[in-house]
Amino acid sequence: MPPQKILISGAGIAGSVTAYWLGRAGFNVTVLERTPALRTAGQGIDMEGPAVSIIRKMGLESTIRSKTTGEKGVAFVDENNIPFATFDVGEKRTDIGFTSEIEIMRGDLCDIFYTAATAFPNVKFEFDTSITSLRQTDSSVWITTSSGTEESYDMVIAADGFRSRTRQLILENTDTEAFIQSQNCWVAYFSIPRQPQDNPRSRGYNAIGGRFIMIRPKDEKLSSGYLVVSKDEPSLRKVQRAGMAAQKAALAELFADAGWEATRVIEGMKDTEDFYLQDVAKIQLGERGWSKGRCAMVGDAAYCSFTGTGTTLAILGGYMLAGEILNSPNKPEFAFKAYEDKLACYVKKAQSAPKGGPQMFVPQTRFGVWMMRTVIWLVYWSGITRWIGGYKMPGFDLPDYDFDRKPE
Repeated sequence: MPPQKILISGAGIAGSVTAYWLGRAGFNVTVLERTPALRTAGQGIDMEGPAVSIIRKMGLESTIRSKTTGEKGVAFVDENNIPFATFDVGEKRTDIGFTSEIEIMRGDLCDIFYTAATAFPNVKFEFDTSITSLRQTDSSVWITTSSGTEESYDMVIAADGFRSRTRQLILENTDTEAFIQSQNCWVAYFSIPRQPQDNPRSRGYNAIGGRFIMIRPKDEKLSSGYLVVSKDEPSLRKVQRAGMAAQKAALAELFADAGWEATRVIEGMKDTEDFYLQDVAKIQLGERGWSKGRCAMVGDAAYCSFTGTGTTLAILGGYMLAGEILNSPNKPEFAFKAYEDKLACYVKKAQSAPKGGPQMFVPQTRFGVWMMRTVIWLVYWSGITRWIGGYKMPGFDLPDYDFDRKPE
């Protein structure tokens, strides 16, 4: 029997990791990406726990660590750029809870995974192409692409983000907002010219009106700017689909009087091309599950998280999904069920957060900002992070799939 054909929609982290493991196992894999090239924009992201174990299995740990941002910790500052709390990364992981084990720019990580996946001759990526229609039969999945071609595959995997168009086709739901649980919070991230004060720590600043600005190290020439709005801001909802220029203009107006280095960040934002704005949300498919027939979902398309665990879940999900397909290559529904059964509890823990979490950490009022700064200062002054450690992903017993054994 010839190797099975598997189509993946989305060339982000989840899609590329899934493609890598399926390619290593001998499947014929095609990855469709709707953008003209690999998307390099995005925020600094982190990974820990099982994701670190997986990149070691991929032989990529040293490559990824060589591309990390070098962030040494985070400082919380006031309007005059005076730090009132600084949390540095120590030699032990229990020393700090704000900077994770591996911090890397999203674009760099995507490129590493993409390069690793394309090293297999049975894996190919097609850009500027997406799925426009999908029809399942008992033995295959027929798809039509944006270029007009029609082809059948043994399985289709949606890995195209939390607003996944492929998920809509799989679940036959035309509502673009279905399953998206908004957290009434917006985040924009982009590059700005680096200044001497930007290294070696990130700096975070709360402004009244539910606004937060962060500047993080990136490389020798650039820093990363973040603008956060912790409310369902109508002006941002209005420009959500209006393009980069309109989104930048709305943010510039919102942050014009925020103080600190807001003017510098806004000016840098106006000139950058790697700008991205998103509303913070999570995906919970509930009883519908993460699959239907010969189609499955992975990463943000299935279980988007806003708790800082999304990258780890994408890497873990891609590994687990590919592993279960390897174990049951001729029974996709059985493989998909095993993938969800083994991962669902972990995902639920990773997605958990206090209700109103963004609003709690990015308060609206002057008193709220004072209270948040006081709490952060008390945590810093007490040294409690050295005793209890920071947030850690829950433990996970990672299966050891034999990917070098070709599927039967």
